[in-house]
Amino acid sequence: MPRIHVLDERTANQIAAGEVVERPASVVKELVENSLDAGSRRIVVEVEGGGRSLIRVTDDGCGMDPTDARLALERHATSKIRTSQDLLRVTTLGFRGEALPSIASVSRFELRTREHGALSGTRIYVEGGRIAAVEEVGCAPGTRVEVRDLFFNTPARLKYLKSNATELSRIGEVLTRLALARPDVSIRFRSGPSEVFVTPGSGDLLAAAAAVLSRDLVRALVPVDYPIPGGRIWGYVGLPGAARAGRNFQHFFVNRRPVQALAVRYALEEAYTNLIPQGRYPVALIFIDLDPAEVDVNVHPAKLEVRFQREREVRGAVYHAVRAALGAATVVPVAGAPGATPAAGGPAVAPAAWGPAGAGGSAEPGAAPAGPGPGAGPNPVRSDVPGAGPGTPPPRPGRDWVRAGTGIPPWARPAQARGQTALALGGAYVSRDISRDQGADDPATAFLAREAAAALSPETPAVLSPAAAAALSPAAASGPAAPGAPGQPPEGAVTSPPGGASAADLRERIRNLRPLGQVHQTYIVCDGPEGLYVIDQHAAHERIYFERNLRAMAGTETPAQPLLFPVTLELSPAQLALLEEVGEELRRAGLDVRPFGGRTVVVRSVPMGVAEAHAARLVLDTLDRLAEAGPGTQVTPLELRRRAAAALAACKAAIKAKDPLQPEAIRHLLAELAECEHPGQCPHGRPTILLFSILELEKRFGRT
Repeated sequence: MPRIHVLDERTANQIAAGEVVERPASVVKELVENSLDAGSRRIVVEVEGGGRSLIRVTDDGCGMDPTDARLALERHATSKIRTSQDLLRVTTLGFRGEALPSIASVSRFELRTREHGALSGTRIYVEGGRIAAVEEVGCAPGTRVEVRDLFFNTPARLKYLKSNATELSRIGEVLTRLALARPDVSIRFRSGPSEVFVTPGSGDLLAAAAAVLSRDLVRALVPVDYPIPGGRIWGYVGLPGAARAGRNFQHFFVNRRPVQALAVRYALEEAYTNLIPQGRYPVALIFIDLDPAEVDVNVHPAKLEVRFQREREVRGAVYHAVRAALGAATVVPVAGAPGATPAAGGPAVAPAAWGPAGAGGSAEPGAAPAGPGPGAGPNPVRSDVPGAGPGTPPPRPGRDWVRAGTGIPPWARPAQARGQTALALGGAYVSRDISRDQGADDPATAFLAREAAAALSPETPAVLSPAAAAALSPAAASGPAAPGAPGQPPEGAVTSPPGGASAADLRERIRNLRPLGQVHQTYIVCDGPEGLYVIDQHAAHERIYFERNLRAMAGTETPAQPLLFPVTLELSPAQLALLEEVGEELRRAGLDVRPFGGRTVVVRSVPMGVAEAHAARLVLDTLDRLAEAGPGTQVTPLELRRRAAAALAACKAAIKAKDPLQPEAIRHLLAELAECEHPGQCPHGRPTILLFSILELEKRFGRT
């Protein structure tokens, strides 16, 4: 007797339904996608019992005639593609022809539909995959689908559903993504007698976002608009102060299809490095419009994943698009406000090809300027500052306090002395201070400590010209504070003032502040036109040193020390492939790793200051970090180390809390901060400056 046999159609449909219909939210997704593909302008979604008892989706789309209505319940029957060649250019949300028969096989299913202009419609009732009734009925133009008693005939599936509240939340997440993807369609979502949300369908993305997310969150968004070959990247991203503890507010769309795109997510979060603390995630509504032939959507039955034909280029373009948007919309955080208002948009960036543009594009973080900026000309030369040259600006009040040979003013000497002590090599793998702060077991920490010490050497320029300061980038830095760490604002507590401010505006605001004094020898209080400004003196000084150190280290290779006894280690196939890709960059970073036969590699040199005993672990840790970032990362190993070293050096050298500052020293600090490219955040992404607006003060004193 044969042991292999063909399954009957009903069983096969139930198995297929397991791939497409995982929970009530899956049903809602498939039905609403069908409504959108049908050209609907209004869609109403009603659920009861978290979707277990009832899911009803009503639309005003094109509807179907009786023949199409019956064919729609056949497996692999669809109007959206005809041949395999059509899969190469899918422009609709659905195309498999599996949704309706899969849903009907695990529920009590009713379809009512009528074409516009037809005198009557069609009703089809299906129970557990068997068609029970087909009849002519009167109904409104469009389509209405009712799904009752989901999984009534598959109790094992029903058992694994969560509570009604959880399932309702999942449905809300699906509808949120679809409403954002199509702001030109009004989507109304009801749960029982309650209305959860309704979008206006005006085509305004911000209006749709305000309806399904929150108005306060919308105020914290800044526009993104970045041309790419054959399309563009557009949408909105959140200001650094709007970062959240999770990724729930990151939404990505490819050709108006909601997707889970790891490459896009990595690029987004790379763009925010050094602007938000570790453990916080940016808010984003990013749309990527591409030629459909460049995107493969036939990856998973749920159609949530896509593959890009040119993933590296897409990832790089997203990175530069977000950086350009953030660079045009730096804002001053406002204490006590619930939301943020974006700036009025930045300049359009028009690259001629994938990646950063030429003159008008977004420069690579830490890159030097191509030439002198507008108005550049000879300036007086500071002879008492190492590294000073024709581009050095004339001294401002307080500049004469700069100590020769170090570039550190006297009011920062106690902190500087502590930094030098913490960074002393002393023959140890890491110094005791850095061990406490960064973790002595991390091989990268020792190397970063030594690079940080080099960044503080007397050769480091003490003064930067405005053009040089403008060329600096808010590059990434490792070691940010964990969520909830001291100094990190709680979610929703810090936002921006009405109208926002460009980076240039913020620098001008800082120049015009009138210092009033210190609070607790930690915070600098200033009077400004908009209200009371409070500056974290350590965070502000960190930003000053970070950009100065990054500039000093730009364009240099890391010195390497050959190993007396080369170290061998075995890598996985994935690690070997990654090493082949980034090997040259690792060598420029001082880490020389080469194939040694099979899956074995040999480490011939390590960055200066790294102990030989830690060579193997340094290689593995570096590869792990790069693998986590994924292909197409915009931060090379060398640049990553430069940024981390610059941040570590800045943290150790900057003045600390409880350091008393004289009035002249405060004015000097503000003048330095006003020359930074991103004065609003320290290298770890925490805010340097807060604004207590006049309105907020008047409210607190009951004057409104």
